[in-house]
Amino acid sequence: MPAAIPTLQSPFRWRLITRTPGGFEVRETDLLASGSGSGSAPIEFPDDRGAAVERASQAPVARTFLAFSRFPSAEAMRHSNGDVTVHWYDMRFAQRVVAPADGRAHTSPFGAWVRLSPSGSIVGQGLGPG
Repeated sequence: MPAAIPTLQSPFRWRLITRTPGGFEVRETDLLASGSGSGSAPIEFPDDRGAAVERASQAPVARTFLAFSRFPSAEAMRHSNGDVTVHWYDMRFAQRVVAPADGRAHTSPFGAWVRLSPSGSIVGQGLGPG
């Protein structure tokens, strides 16, 4: 279900969150502006599925985050050593990454992450963008 949430900057600037076939689309719009400049370009987030995301979602920090987050989006990233890190982002706080250091195009300051070994054991977890 799509959502419209007011931003902290102005009661006339709203964040629009829409589920897409591949994840989420997030954009902001200014209700007082008119024309093509009234909204931002959309930010598209993946919402990965699969065994790694399912296994990582069992970690205590992930369970807590997923119980609280209204619009969680998952991104699974495989590392060169075979580990997988699953990042969850709450779309209410989604933002573009200016200079991605690890291949992610977007992030959220409100998120959680879980790192799995190649065998699927949890080797790390935490809150934040990870």
